[in-house]
Amino acid sequence: MTLAYLFALPVLRAAWGAGATSLSVLPVAAIAWSFGQRAGIAAGIAAIVADTAILAALGEPEWIDVAMAGGGLIAIADVLVGATFGWMGEVTGRLADQSRQLEVLTDEAMRRRIESETLAEAARLVAESPLNGETLQTILEASMRVVPARLAVLAIPVDGDTLEVAAVVGAPARWLGTRYATTQGIAGRAFRSRAPQVVHDVATDSDYVRWVDGIRAALSVPIVSRGAVAGVLHLEANEFARFNTGEAQLLQGFAAFAAIAIESDRLLRDSASRTQELTTANERLRTSEDRLHAVVATAPVALFALDRDGVFTLSEGSALGALGLRSGEVLGRSVFEIYRDNPDILMNVRRALDGEELRALVRVGQSAFETLYVPQREQETVTGVIGIALDVTERVRQDQALKEQLELYGAVMRSQSDLGEILIVSEGARPAYWNQAFLDVTGYSGEELAGMKSFFDLVVAEERDALIERVRANTGTRMKFEIGVRAKDGRRIDLEVAMTPFKSAARGGTVTVARDISERKRAQSTLEHQAVHDVLTGLPNRMLLRDRLEQAVHLARRQRSSVSLLMMDLDHFKEINDTFGHHVGDALLQQVGPRLRTQIRETDTVARLGGDEFALVLVGADASGAELAARHVLEQLERPFLLEGQSLDIGASIGIAIFPDHGDDADMLLRRADIAMYAAKRSRVGYARYAAEQDEYNPSRLALMSELRAGIERSELVLHFQPVVSVPSGDVTGLEALVRWIHPERGLISPADFVPLAERSGLIRPLTQWVLTAALREARALRQAGMPVGISVNLSTRNLLDPELAELVQKLLETWQVEPGALSLEITESNMVSEPQRTLDVLAQLRRIGVRLAVDDFGTGYSSLAYLNRLPVDAIKIDKTFVRAMVGSESSAAIVRATVDLGHNLGFTVVAEGVEDRATWDLVAAASCDEVQGFLVARPMPADDLRTWLRARRVASAAAGD
Repeated sequence: MTLAYLFALPVLRAAWGAGATSLSVLPVAAIAWSFGQRAGIAAGIAAIVADTAILAALGEPEWIDVAMAGGGLIAIADVLVGATFGWMGEVTGRLADQSRQLEVLTDEAMRRRIESETLAEAARLVAESPLNGETLQTILEASMRVVPARLAVLAIPVDGDTLEVAAVVGAPARWLGTRYATTQGIAGRAFRSRAPQVVHDVATDSDYVRWVDGIRAALSVPIVSRGAVAGVLHLEANEFARFNTGEAQLLQGFAAFAAIAIESDRLLRDSASRTQELTTANERLRTSEDRLHAVVATAPVALFALDRDGVFTLSEGSALGALGLRSGEVLGRSVFEIYRDNPDILMNVRRALDGEELRALVRVGQSAFETLYVPQREQETVTGVIGIALDVTERVRQDQALKEQLELYGAVMRSQSDLGEILIVSEGARPAYWNQAFLDVTGYSGEELAGMKSFFDLVVAEERDALIERVRANTGTRMKFEIGVRAKDGRRIDLEVAMTPFKSAARGGTVTVARDISERKRAQSTLEHQAVHDVLTGLPNRMLLRDRLEQAVHLARRQRSSVSLLMMDLDHFKEINDTFGHHVGDALLQQVGPRLRTQIRETDTVARLGGDEFALVLVGADASGAELAARHVLEQLERPFLLEGQSLDIGASIGIAIFPDHGDDADMLLRRADIAMYAAKRSRVGYARYAAEQDEYNPSRLALMSELRAGIERSELVLHFQPVVSVPSGDVTGLEALVRWIHPERGLISPADFVPLAERSGLIRPLTQWVLTAALREARALRQAGMPVGISVNLSTRNLLDPELAELVQKLLETWQVEPGALSLEITESNMVSEPQRTLDVLAQLRRIGVRLAVDDFGTGYSSLAYLNRLPVDAIKIDKTFVRAMVGSESSAAIVRATVDLGHNLGFTVVAEGVEDRATWDLVAAASCDEVQGFLVARPMPADDLRTWLRARRVASAAAGD
């Protein structure tokens, strides 16, 4: 049987009307004979018997008046069952020869047939199939053409509790006839709920019954006929979230076709026993037809049909408006006229009229349609085209937006890679994407990374477990941390990492952005080491010695043991420096350290305090142990030192202070070991333990402190000035004021000799006031001479603990009428160690006044990294020790570069001290240092010489500008 009656139905109904009418038709025998030619002898005999019965009852008229209550269609449909549309055309030809009425009827039937055929490709396939299981198979196949899936099943109820598979696509034919309860599966739920079921992830659906492996999503639509569920259309796909509500609506259209097929089949099976119910059956068919038209009218697509000349014969569907069409208004008009400005559509139509079935994306205005063109043939001749156009405007827009987004992401990723920034995308823990920068840094190839099961495999073993635990404990927030990974060649690479988790319906993982900070970490480690170690000898410096001494005292206090401190000063070191030069003196100091180390244990400490002073901390050593160690040290130092072919003899004076006998804290022990050392030097006995009476045996110091007080009052002090210049321009940006003491008897005394005395004796405040006064006086004089330039003054630790310092500075600025910004105060890192909070308070007061602040000798202090970010400073000055060593030491150069980067990142001006040659200037310039100071620019000079130098500099600059 076929669905031909569905297409003839509108024609016959139009001829007969809705009510009972009278119509002359061919003798039933003629119809039966024609049917017999197509359907076989058995069907022909049945028709002849029916014809004979009717003739016997009605007297064999040439024409028969058949009264039908609007439902004569069922009788004719019963006769026409099994005929093809080709048979319909032949019958129509005969009817045309018999009467004008039947010719009109045939024309109308043919028009309605074309309209019905163009509903969609599915409608065509259904119309050409026999009305049995193959019909349902055809509907199922057509549904998968529109809604692609892995497999499709159409099941119909056997009874209220059981469904039976009537058609299947994408699975073995043995599934046909399989039965299962309506309480099972997603299809069962659609059957019970009478509503579509869209499942994005079957793994989360408790009703899902697995038919085949790999299924991720499912869509089930009930087949509803006459208010009852007549079956279920069920699709399954391998992709998550494959189906949506729009596709559910499309599938409902096919469910409507299936409902009509199932309902029609039932009506046909019952027609023989229900001849007396023709009126009711006709009404049901009319309802089915109305339902069919309703599906077409509300489908989210546009259905159309063209004849062989390209003239519209059908246009239906809710998407017509977006195509610029209105249902019915284009009928009889040519597609070549309507779309004359759209060459893509015209080309597609010509290809279809030439016999090619095609699918194409076409655009009409701002809308986009995925369109299927299917040629219609009669005896191998193309008679027209039917098509279905799906509005995919939103999908195309989203695809374009996604493409643009991906292009943007690609550009960002390439830029990150060009800048050395690493990008890794992981699904779970497995690397899924990485940029070229990651390959460059680690040395791995993309294939090697793709084969890794976890990104954590790259993390160094000692840090891996802690990182995994941290990531697992994360609640979905962004994490920042530093981690070490192992390169392919075994190198450790330190990365600064920002890891952001992501999660979608289908997947989850992390996006990791990182950068290689290995060089920075090495430079930072070097800086931290240099902060607590002497650059020349590599020994701990005074700060680290004090820290270890405090720890040793704390441990000895708990254990009720002792700690000995040996402070040592080399004899004749000044003579060696003056005779052979500083480089020989430096080499001598470098040889002292290894000799001292041979006399201590691993728990003890050897340190260089500065100049030719060294110290040893002996944990657990009492008086006798300290003296024994002192004797061994002296023996080591009495052996000659071989330097540049010279055998040099030196000695040493050692002072000993013991906890708890001579002091109960580190500062007290340092002070008293220093006193004992001077006592040993005076007595020339090699070493001496501290004794209280030794404090009075320092008349030289006491005399110098007394003379310093008088020297400040008599203005024996003088300032020398050393210029600071800009690296890019060479312009003078400032002057550092350096105090000197011209002693009437001892001559020029270095600040290193009298400033510590001033700090210990309480003279530091008047000394600082004198220096500030002289500096501000010179600043005003230079401004009045037309040479305005800022001046910097060094502050001591005691100054930073003076709560009245800010008030003094403000008063002096007002007195000398100097802008606060023209004065810069320099502090060293070591100044901040003793009482950091008080130091910060004083600096904050100075900052409020408006003076500039700078950190001097940066890199040699103990706690610079801890406090630098908190200090309200404007500039940092890199210590000359690192700057001078840049030419011959890559590690020193790396320290300078790292310090410049650190300073700039914190917003500081960076000054390099100790630039004494052009090679060093070039290196600090390459490191992007802002300003330099050193002998290459100018040596410290008196005020008069400074004015002459500034004038000459100005003249040279003007000449260069000309």
